[in-house]
Amino acid sequence: MNIWLIISGVASLVVVLMCVAILLGRGDWLVYELRGDDRDKFNLARLRVVTAVEYLLMVLFLWVSHIFDFNAHISFFIGILLIAVLIGFIKGAWATK
Repeated sequence: MNIWLIISGVASLVVVLMCVAILLGRGDWLVYELRGDDRDKFNLARLRVVTAVEYLLMVLFLWVSHIFDFNAHISFFIGILLIAVLIGFIKGAWATK
């Protein structure tokens, strides 16, 4: 078995557990927007959902990029950038009070 698959499988499991902790409210220290004084600007339930979905989309995109073997291409970086910009826009629009 390839060592990459073992490492990425364990890392993916850690990210999924981290997302579950965020959704249950136990992982607020993992969400950057909830660390400082900006906590009052956000709807906590929506921000938790958006952050958990962001982490899951990143892991899913990394797996898809590995399966279809476009790690070295510019499309990989464009995909990650698009996900980050989209989630940033959703955090600013939908997850605020």
